[in-house]
Amino acid sequence: MIKNLNPIHRLLSLCFVLVVTFNSLSMAETSKDNASTDLYIQFDEELDKYLSEPSLANIKPVLKILSNLLKENPSLTVEKLSQKSNNLSKLSIATIDKPVGSIYKSRLWSFNGKDESNIGFLELIKQVKEPHKSRSKPLTKDCVLNNFLIELPKNYKLENMAWYLALEDKNNEAQKNNNVELGKLAKNPKSKSVTTKPEFVLVVIGCDEKRQKFYLKGFRLNDSNLISDPQVFECLPPNLSKNFNGSVTLNDKTIVLNLVDTNPKLNNANIVNTYSLTLYWVNNKFSFNPQKDPSLPSYPAYEFMNAVNIGNSDYAKSWLQDPNLMSIIKYAGLVGEKPGLRSEYKLISLNKVNNLKDRFRIITGKSDDLIIDVQKIKLKWYITSIFLAPGDSFMRSITQNTCHGSSPNGLKP
Repeated sequence: MIKNLNPIHRLLSLCFVLVVTFNSLSMAETSKDNASTDLYIQFDEELDKYLSEPSLANIKPVLKILSNLLKENPSLTVEKLSQKSNNLSKLSIATIDKPVGSIYKSRLWSFNGKDESNIGFLELIKQVKEPHKSRSKPLTKDCVLNNFLIELPKNYKLENMAWYLALEDKNNEAQKNNNVELGKLAKNPKSKSVTTKPEFVLVVIGCDEKRQKFYLKGFRLNDSNLISDPQVFECLPPNLSKNFNGSVTLNDKTIVLNLVDTNPKLNNANIVNTYSLTLYWVNNKFSFNPQKDPSLPSYPAYEFMNAVNIGNSDYAKSWLQDPNLMSIIKYAGLVGEKPGLRSEYKLISLNKVNNLKDRFRIITGKSDDLIIDVQKIKLKWYITSIFLAPGDSFMRSITQNTCHGSSPNGLKP
């Protein structure tokens, strides 16, 4: 129809179409802004109610509105929210961002409540690629999939969090590379096992700064549902955080515990024991026992003590930087025992020494334990030092847990 018009009329028609289109887009954008403004007003009103009467029941409406705001704007930050809310400055709030695999990411909003409680609001985000006409590469857009409420005990503040991949099918290359989608079945045509459902585990750390206490909590994310999972930390002694002060640090597949035992019932005289321990992510849970893997520094410790256990001195010495260190093992009475009388040695991972050496404690079952330092020298792991340490009731109690299964040669891996 426009083709039949003269050039002037054709130009006027095109201008009219552009004006109508622009007005439609402006009206839609204005409507969206008005809806967002209403949500911000509701958020501030509900937050005011919570501040006047702090309780879990009053914070839930605040988080529900926050959930709607995040769905509209997944990139919403504390700073942007503070610009829209008059009451947010009265509340201590922070965010922790962590990736979940290679496709997902998460943000934990930490609300330090006026009732001395702390509430975490976790949002799970998927990055979606959308085609764009003016660009060769698609745009990446955040999309909020789900959100969850995480409660901590009174006086504890959320300090950190980390995600760990729980694998069931070791032949699935997609899972090995951490390139899996949550809540979906991952198929591997080369594997006989047709489907495997990947799961992620969330670890949350809380701290009570006044009492120097820590709090560890594990959750399992399955089918986009976050549920409490006590098995994540079942290898830890019961009431560990109650009997010890200290701090917790999350690293790649490890958790470092720096503990101070100040309970007089557990100590002789006024001695204060300190412990630096490392937890490893093994078999979908955290354990004090590292994996027996040739690429890890724990491997020579396992091999050395297994050789001692079966009486193979030559193989044991091959792991020592200085063969004379074998004399300490003999002094401890660990060489020359009859097979039926040998102790079942147990390995516990301690913290690194000067960020160079990995340290392990061997629970011997005798009056003295062994402390072993391992270091990589010219691409090979060696035991660089061995010394004796008096037996410790707490360290032995760790190894009495059912998580420490036996290896074929007797050492507890």
